[in-house]
Amino acid sequence: MADDPLQLPPEVSDEDRRQSAILAGALRAHRDRIAPEPAADPTLDARILGEARRRSEQISASRSPAYSGRAPAAGADVGWWLWLGWAAAIAAAAGLWWYLR
Repeated sequence: MADDPLQLPPEVSDEDRRQSAILAGALRAHRDRIAPEPAADPTLDARILGEARRRSEQISASRSPAYSGRAPAAGADVGWWLWLGWAAAIAAAAGLWWYLR
């Protein structure tokens, strides 16, 4: 994308592009308040754009569901002791029902 000054990836929506451009413009406009000595840090623009991209990706990721349709697992697999506990609870409920019948 030659006309894209922020060089955002093509999958970024137009709304995210607009918001990223606004954010980058605001950061550039207030550069003297953010870093009073811009000559001391020649990579300031790259850092600003990197942070804007990272934040834009975070916002986009929070709005859209996972591409696979599944959310990642929250923790470890279910252990054998939990399966054994459920089997014991079901057996106890069945035994209690048979005893009180």
